[in-house]
Amino acid sequence: MAKSLFFFAIVLLGIYFGTGELLGTTLQCYHQVKGKAQSPKNCTSTDQRCASIKDKAGEVRKDCTTTVICKDNGKNAIFMGVNGTLKCCDKDLCNSGHSVTNGHFTVIIAVSACLSFFLTSL
Repeated sequence: MAKSLFFFAIVLLGIYFGTGELLGTTLQCYHQVKGKAQSPKNCTSTDQRCASIKDKAGEVRKDCTTTVICKDNGKNAIFMGVNGTLKCCDKDLCNSGHSVTNGHFTVIIAVSACLSFFLTSL
């Protein structure tokens, strides 16, 4: 039993570290320009926020940005050449509009699978 719990803890730590949550990896944000689909992008170490802006015509732009740009969060601003309401956030892929990011979803699925395996083997 103790051996199984130790293995379970090692697997969970591996999954958690594998998502980059504690390794200090750079932020990942969605990037979207006019007329294009959004796609994940690894930000530079100086870009510590994800941002999105919608212009008056409803076109959305998304990208990595700095904390300085995000001082106008929730206000009318110019970002990526677009004048509109700026929305900033600081978690991986948080500028997608989804409440659960891909990294967190992976952890949830992996933990559920591990728990199911260990509970059925008791």
